[in-house]
Amino acid sequence: MVKKKVLEKLIKEKDEEIAELKKKVEKYKKEAIANKSEAEAYKSQLEEQKIINQEQQELIKEYEEELGIESKEGKVTTIIGHLSRASHYLFETKTPDKATPHLRKSIKLDDQKIVRLDNLTKKKEISVFLCKARDGKTLIRLNRPKEKEIIEYGLTLENALLMVYPSADMANAVYKVYKRTLEDKNNKPTRETPNLCEKIQAQEFLLEKIIPISYLTPNGLFSLFHLIESKDFSSHIKKAFIESLIKKQLRDVAYLRTREYGFDKNLIINSSHGDKMLEVYDEAKISLTPKEKRKIKEAGKLIDERANHSFVDGASWNSFPHKILVDSYFHNKVAKMISQEIIDYNELNNEIEELVKKHTYRIDLDKMVRLTFPSDDAIHTLEWPVPILLPSERIRYEQYFVEKLSEHGEDTEHYWDLRALEGFYRHIRMWFFYRQNPDNYPDPEDVYKQHHLNMSFYSIYIHTFGRGPPKKEMINTNLRKGLELMMHPNCRPQAIKYPINYAE
Repeated sequence: MVKKKVLEKLIKEKDEEIAELKKKVEKYKKEAIANKSEAEAYKSQLEEQKIINQEQQELIKEYEEELGIESKEGKVTTIIGHLSRASHYLFETKTPDKATPHLRKSIKLDDQKIVRLDNLTKKKEISVFLCKARDGKTLIRLNRPKEKEIIEYGLTLENALLMVYPSADMANAVYKVYKRTLEDKNNKPTRETPNLCEKIQAQEFLLEKIIPISYLTPNGLFSLFHLIESKDFSSHIKKAFIESLIKKQLRDVAYLRTREYGFDKNLIINSSHGDKMLEVYDEAKISLTPKEKRKIKEAGKLIDERANHSFVDGASWNSFPHKILVDSYFHNKVAKMISQEIIDYNELNNEIEELVKKHTYRIDLDKMVRLTFPSDDAIHTLEWPVPILLPSERIRYEQYFVEKLSEHGEDTEHYWDLRALEGFYRHIRMWFFYRQNPDNYPDPEDVYKQHHLNMSFYSIYIHTFGRGPPKKEMINTNLRKGLELMMHPNCRPQAIKYPINYAE
């Protein structure tokens, strides 16, 4: 009996061991299946990657064969050869037509977004790489340094951007602006003209010889105004800088927009300002009634009827100061002057004025085929978040702008008729612009967007009531508040006293 119990106990223990072993076997089987599946999946990924790598290698080889990218042995590439010859015709023989076929062949680089080719073994050195302009255009940059061409401040003459335009006519339009300005500069040396980068046209391509971007302040005068306002200088010194820079902008815009360039009529762009205002409210997800839509279209039509002027875009990020203006003078000369007990402010003003004339540059001439209303460029220049100007200062500067337009032959008799309504349009469109371009034009904490909303309300209030709004009305302004004013019965193309007298 005892022996039987011992045997039963042993059998039970063995059964338990067998059961435990079966569990382990099942576990190992499952792990093995999972591992096998993982191994097969990994093997499949490797095969796929091998195929992808092979395809990429074939594409690279095909691309190299098509464009002749430089080999490791330093063989001159097809693309380098074409650009070198194009550069020769553009810069040396001044025969751009001969450069065109070479530029056409080299422009295939546009298909490859990350390409840099260097040829340092030949006499004609040239580097090529794609980059993006501030306005999003695709550019090819040429750089052909020569020791004899080192000019003042250590810059090279042969530092250029090859701009790709949608048509030869468009490239020609930009070139015409430069050519007309150059003719005025040569024929009338005493006339102040804008500083424009040298341009050479070759069919649909426009090659600009410029100073390196690194020598221009980022974001143009926009950032320089910020810098000036942040400095612990006297108000007089700040005012001298800001006034010189603003007046230079206004003179440049007045000059450029009042020349006759003979643009191809097919290039001229007319805008529907009513549609553009509706687009703003659509972006803001504000539903409009049929009556509101009709009122906006009516206001837009009034602006359309006045849109007969070339648009230069006077925004302060389109006028670029050279670092010489900032470093050599703003940081050094002024710092020395303010350390003196007596400052000759007349001398200071004159020096700043001359420096600003010499070292500020205009860009974005291709926008001049677009027609806009009389005050658009002044609003772009004077009603931005920086510099911070008082209403009376903005009016004073704009009257200066109108004087310059008149001096250049523009009829300014009705300039102020719809100025406030035009201001409303421009500022809601700038709110829209910031919303649509957050990467290129960052707006920390929506400060700039709110500025333009405030200014849009300020403008429509003046247009509606003929006076500036009370301070309490300027709190928490938005697109809806501006729309409510537009629907007010007083908001119509009535004759108001504008510019208004802020002394009243």
